[in-house]
Amino acid sequence: MTAPKRPLNYYLDALGDQLCGCRGYPDADVGGVANDSRQVGQNFVFVAIRGWQFDGTQFISDAVAAGAVSVVLEESAEVNIPPEINIIWVRNAYIALGLLAEAEYGYPTRNLELIGITGTNGKTTCATLLRNILADAGFKTGLISTVHYEIGDEVQPADRTTPMPLELQQLFSRMVETGVEYVIMEVSSHALDQRRLGSAEFRAGLFTNLTEDHCDYHLNMDNYFNAKQILFNECMTNNSIVVVNGDDDYGTKLIENLNNSNAEYEIYSFGYTNDVDFRIEDCQLSVQGLKLQFSDNGEQLPPMESPLIGDFNVENIAGVVCLARKLKVEHSSIVRAVADFKGTEGRLQKLENGTGVHVVVDYAHTNDALENVLKTLRSLQPQRLYVVFGCGGDRDKGKRPLMGATAATLADQVFVTSDNPRSESPAAILDDIMNGIDDTSEVFCIEDRREAINTAIKQAEPGSIVLIAGKGHEKFQERNGKKIAFDDVQEAQKALGLR
Repeated sequence: MTAPKRPLNYYLDALGDQLCGCRGYPDADVGGVANDSRQVGQNFVFVAIRGWQFDGTQFISDAVAAGAVSVVLEESAEVNIPPEINIIWVRNAYIALGLLAEAEYGYPTRNLELIGITGTNGKTTCATLLRNILADAGFKTGLISTVHYEIGDEVQPADRTTPMPLELQQLFSRMVETGVEYVIMEVSSHALDQRRLGSAEFRAGLFTNLTEDHCDYHLNMDNYFNAKQILFNECMTNNSIVVVNGDDDYGTKLIENLNNSNAEYEIYSFGYTNDVDFRIEDCQLSVQGLKLQFSDNGEQLPPMESPLIGDFNVENIAGVVCLARKLKVEHSSIVRAVADFKGTEGRLQKLENGTGVHVVVDYAHTNDALENVLKTLRSLQPQRLYVVFGCGGDRDKGKRPLMGATAATLADQVFVTSDNPRSESPAAILDDIMNGIDDTSEVFCIEDRREAINTAIKQAEPGSIVLIAGKGHEKFQERNGKKIAFDDVQEAQKALGLR
């Protein structure tokens, strides 16, 4: 969809108190908005963001050459810009881009019911399950998740968990065009910190948990938590529904902060503890799935069954069922959708085969997630438990030795390998992981991920489980700025075929 041309004044108004000043011609027609000089067209507004990896002010001349007639930059930026080019000074270029993006597409979220899901682990499972529940109840849904984006019945690959502002608003606009009512979206801490959502308001929000991740970007857990809180502090309305994991330390801190803020939200907690609103009364776990018993404010609910496995999925289901009930979804739709939901691609995905070896592919890429998955698989009492995993380059280095220690403690045999090395040396990443491992007798470093997967599956005895962790649904490996085709599921299936 191409947005109609509008005068620059329209975009200046959209900036609100972010606007510090303007030099030029406010009545000039605008052909579009971009923050990537390669996407600039005739009469565009170029937003120059001095970001985490790139400084957009260094690309202003490229943007002008491509047709930009207006440049947005922070008031503190010192850049020479030709006098014929309009300059728009703003307080924060990230926030400005979010506001300009929604203006570019005509504020589509005003015609949608947004539900945001944030936390470290469980976001994709929760988002997809909630989408299924709402669809079963008869609503037309859109989904924005780490795995893919759904616009009604159309599915497209996801480039990142929460798209950048212009892509995000374009998705919202297309959802409005196709009659979508509810949009369920994973909201990442990066997206919240960078204010990619503009002024969008959410009907509801779900907080799953918080464990160490993205400390390369946020630097510490306090900053990481504060970024997550933005969804609840800045993106909700007074009648919004907020559902929080009451068993998580950061969840209880979030509830306390919200209560102290005098925000007029409907706040509900879920978990195992006695003082939560939506309580997990009982759960039975097996390789076939889960049998669940919940209570809602003391009211015993009919038992539920799910084909998912693992303690963490009990909490995922509890949070989603609680939220769906508060959205007034019929309980029969909830029960049906939970029973039918077989999980999402790359999330504890079991590969069917006739070898007697059970292979599971999972996206676990944090220490907490890896620990949860390994404990879940260990509880199924396999003959032996193998794990193949690595850590991403140019990301939080602190979790590497932790994940090494977790894998060596909980698995019988460990294959440390490449994940997405990006610009880092794969060998150096492996060394960081190995620094957390004391006993290396059952630990093997195989830099080539394909070889590591083949070796683990070849060595595994019938009745054993091989976990391939870290990449899940991803179809590539990222090396030195290039994405090379690689699919853990396909590689595992090939290895199983060679047994």
